Amino acid sequence: MSEAPARIEAVDWTALSHAYGTAEDVPAMLRDLRRPEVAAEAADNLLTHVHHQGGGVYSSAPAVLPHVVAAAADTAVAAGVRGDLLHLVRSLAHSGNTAQARFVTSDWPEAWDLAVTDLLPLLDDPVAEHRTAVARCLAEARRRADEVIAALRARWDVESAPRTRLQLIDSVGSLTAHAGEQRGASLEWLRSQMNGTEPSVRLTAVQALRRALPGQADSDCGRTVSDVLSGSEPATWRPEGATTGAVVWAVGLLGDDRTALTDATRGLLAHRDPVVRAGALRVAAQSLSSRAPPSPTCCRPWPVASAIPNPTTGSSPPGSSACAGAPPAPGRTRWRP
Repeated sequence: MSEAPARIEAVDWTALSHAYGTAEDVPAMLRDLRRPEVAAEAADNLLTHVHHQGGGVYSSAPAVLPHVVAAAADTAVAAGVRGDLLHLVRSLAHSGNTAQARFVTSDWPEAWDLAVTDLLPLLDDPVAEHRTAVARCLAEARRRADEVIAALRARWDVESAPRTRLQLIDSVGSLTAHAGEQRGASLEWLRSQMNGTEPSVRLTAVQALRRALPGQADSDCGRTVSDVLSGSEPATWRPEGATTGAVVWAVGLLGDDRTALTDATRGLLAHRDPVVRAGALRVAAQSLSSRAPPSPTCCRPWPVASAIPNPTTGSSPPGSSACAGAPPAPGRTRWRP
């Protein structure tokens, strides 16, 4: 750790707030993280109280953060609880980056910078799921983008877990948009991944490049997606294999190219795997119901095969919902950091 967290008792929690009022109940939650029989409940309570629905960062979050990161790094804490805590860290960091400044407590940026220092060593955590979660957290380290990109790429060189490898690529893309001296090298690295041989890596690199270059059209990205969709099996597009969610995500990387979307969807609707056909049918339905007028070819009869399963049975892959699982928008009308 960069420095030992202040003792829980040293913080005036009554002067801080969370979603349900003063934070005087937070110390008990933090202590319970070290009690195996109630640790999972404590992690859930911290998420609902300190983060709640997102949209801002409460004044209690900077004081909570070092204790949460310390518990997430502690191998004595149950693996599932550590994963939940890393989810909390990422959710808070995402809110800190995306909420209106008046809804983010002024102490948050410094607290997050200190937490990044403590998260970087966890890229070498023995549990692959935790390494993936840490990489997802570090995608929010915008003020330290150059340093974190270097660490993510160094981890890539030795990483073997498929999901973690893809998250490392995606996180580099998120940070490249905020990088300085690493920007050019990162873009070149992402393009090299896009032009590689692994379908899942190539598609994730396209997603990462679009994060790195928001609003900029790139014909190479579209060609890469079309090449992967037409030249490889859907089972190779994501680590979880062929699911309806994976198909929707992959085709969605074609963006607004309606001709390419139509061609890809038509081909996948004729695929031998009913799960792939279900994903393609969902894409077709989304295309037909979109506000933009469909292309003429989109209105032709689709070669829909029979025995299409329920599309809801497919699980969605990381990054398939609003940029890698962004926390939900707040449901409140007032916010008091």
